[in-house]
Amino acid sequence: MPESTFTRRRFLTLAGMVAAAMLLPPTNLFAAEKRKPNVIVIVADDQGYAEMSCEGVTTPYLDSIAKNGIRFTDAYVSCPVCSPSRARLLTGRYQERFGHYHNPPSTLDEGNWGLPLDQKTIAQYMKEQGYATGAIGKWHLGDNAARHPNKRGFDEYFGFLSDNGGPTPDTTSSNFPFRGYKMQVHEGGIRIPFMMEWKGHIPAGKLYIRPIISLDILPTAVSVAEGKIDPDIDGVNLLPYIDSKNSQSSHDVLCWRFDKQSATRMGYWKLSKHTGYGIKLYNPASDPGEKDDLSAKYPKKAKELQAAWDKWNAKNIDPLWPSKVDTPWTDKDW
Repeated sequence: MPESTFTRRRFLTLAGMVAAAMLLPPTNLFAAEKRKPNVIVIVADDQGYAEMSCEGVTTPYLDSIAKNGIRFTDAYVSCPVCSPSRARLLTGRYQERFGHYHNPPSTLDEGNWGLPLDQKTIAQYMKEQGYATGAIGKWHLGDNAARHPNKRGFDEYFGFLSDNGGPTPDTTSSNFPFRGYKMQVHEGGIRIPFMMEWKGHIPAGKLYIRPIISLDILPTAVSVAEGKIDPDIDGVNLLPYIDSKNSQSSHDVLCWRFDKQSATRMGYWKLSKHTGYGIKLYNPASDPGEKDDLSAKYPKKAKELQAAWDKWNAKNIDPLWPSKVDTPWTDKDW
């Protein structure tokens, strides 16, 4: 179709149609045999939080996943830009653990950047359980031969959840009701639409309101495949937590570190920090737009969240390459 007609919304509709078709039950003679389920992960590039019907835009096929499964209201990615966000998706680990903090600068030699070769991917985990694997679309995790998808566990690759929040209002992105955009640790840059369907195993139309993160996709998928994950994985298998009888949260703390920004989510609280503008304490549950700074009112809570971030950060390493851009900030942005 003409490029001018292939809009963001058209892409989301087509993606939903593909997902719906692939999730249809098999009709051949072997359908009755017990087999492991297919696992399909749909990632939308730069999709805003409000760009779905369940959040405000008409996307009927993708909506069927929420209708027939579960929608996570407080779902996050681990970075507000593309490549690091995809690195954590494939590894189930905070990308800071292995130095993948930034998108690569264009001046960097192609052989010196990308998902480190010592990191095991979700595709490699699934192949160990007998799965055929494939990836379609954007890669952004290394251009050299050693980092090609076919070398990282994917049997097939053809190239083109959201990997971060929508970039700017100019691209028709809407992150309503959250503040901020891509490249920011405000809710609009890291909070995403996230849904999961597994008929017969996940109750239809369910909402899960506790914080989760995209790191959880790998361990959940590997669990479904009856495999085991390595002990250094930061994500968790979500299935036990979405049981209505389980009142525990899947994560006590979630953390972010990007350029001069950092953030911590603990329960209903969120601490945001910028090296040039100080700290802000918010309650995203009652203040999704992050307008009311509570750090002066609850200084002990701010210190508690900062201590949690410091403990998390102690396990990280320095970036393997420099940031592509210096995020422009003003006091108004922060």
